[in-house]
Amino acid sequence: MILFIKHIIKSVVKPLKPICLFVYIFLSGNLFSQFYQMRNFNAENGLPSPEVYGMLQDSKGYMWFATDMGVSRYDGNEFKNYSTENGLPDNTVFGFCEDLKGRIWLRSFSGKLSYFLNDSVHTLPCNLVLEKEIRKHALVLTSIFVDEADTVWVGTTSKIILKIAPQWKEKNVSWISLPENGEYMYLINEKALVFGGNETKAPFITVYKKSLEQICQINSTQKTAKRYFATRLKDGTFLTSVNNTILKFTKDGLLAHTKQNATIIALLEDKDNKIISASYDGIHIHNEEDLNSYESIPDFSDKIFTAIVIDKENSLWLSTEGHGVYYIPFREGRYYTSEHGFTQSKISCIDEIEGNIITGHLNGGVSIIKGNEIKTVSLKAEKMDIASSNRINCIYIHNKTDVYVGNSQGTFKLHKTLEGYEVIDTRGVKKIIKSKGNIVWLLRARMIMHC
Repeated sequence: MILFIKHIIKSVVKPLKPICLFVYIFLSGNLFSQFYQMRNFNAENGLPSPEVYGMLQDSKGYMWFATDMGVSRYDGNEFKNYSTENGLPDNTVFGFCEDLKGRIWLRSFSGKLSYFLNDSVHTLPCNLVLEKEIRKHALVLTSIFVDEADTVWVGTTSKIILKIAPQWKEKNVSWISLPENGEYMYLINEKALVFGGNETKAPFITVYKKSLEQICQINSTQKTAKRYFATRLKDGTFLTSVNNTILKFTKDGLLAHTKQNATIIALLEDKDNKIISASYDGIHIHNEEDLNSYESIPDFSDKIFTAIVIDKENSLWLSTEGHGVYYIPFREGRYYTSEHGFTQSKISCIDEIEGNIITGHLNGGVSIIKGNEIKTVSLKAEKMDIASSNRINCIYIHNKTDVYVGNSQGTFKLHKTLEGYEVIDTRGVKKIIKSKGNIVWLLRARMIMHC
């Protein structure tokens, strides 16, 4: 169980069981800082492999993971894994898409395509010719989309788009050569695109309609692209990365660009209109209005990321090569645990003063959280030394400036720096409240008094 506070509060809460505190506050500054919570899923948790190349959350809420040892579906509790033994045409899968009928489509390293329907794997009749031609031309499939007419569109690492019409037989496969070199985005409709064209000498990025009509073209300034990624923002703007450069543009031209320290693997727009980039030096969260302004999630600079997903709860999923999947929930908040210096004792009460959080604990400790700083003091009156009497029963803020704390040993006034305290009374107190007339009431074991 985790204590969840959506806004800064001024009320006393019941004792809690956890050894950590989660304070969820809407922040305008460094959202991540060092206070983030994450979970790592790997082979020990049920993934078939720590090498994860792609992810998808489907319309039912399931998370899908593409690995070098098959595909995994996660329902929030457990993983269900699929391999060639379950009908996959290839164990090495690079990515997914979901069509309007709820089918989950897979693109594999060999070039073979398949989809999940009713928990079964279905392969395409044209797979043998796809594999042969893709191997012949040393292509890799970069993206996949299935339109409302069941036509499959696939991007490649060349100036070639694959179009596979319904029935998906060999005769239904068309190899569409685009008229320009360089990277490209192929706009199928207003919401979907496929991309490709890596390892070329031309520095152009061109956007085409399904009819091959050119929508726009920009110069990426990089003549050789080893890594290329493309997406489309909610406002219709195109966003691409070429090696270590992010470019944002429309049909009217380049809007913004920024160079990063390392090659970019993936880009995504989250629900708050932030741009998240995964690169060889970690995960960065960019301001959409100023791509040069960004914050980084710490401790990720040694990971190689392959994909990003924002789920329906606005949580962040990150897939890696060799480290499985990282899951970061509630990214707008801050988490405080013992790793940040927060006491491990259970929380018995909580309050707020001048925007800072104060917590009382069963062991007699009181902690104050000031931004990234946590201070803790242990309260004890001389007359008693019984562990069960240490529990902090209440926190009272007087005139918005002075902090009084009560437990079974007495009443204490904290120094403003929280580096010490004064013993105000050696009689135990259960609760302190203020009523009209500026009267302060102290509730004791068998009596009530005011001052």
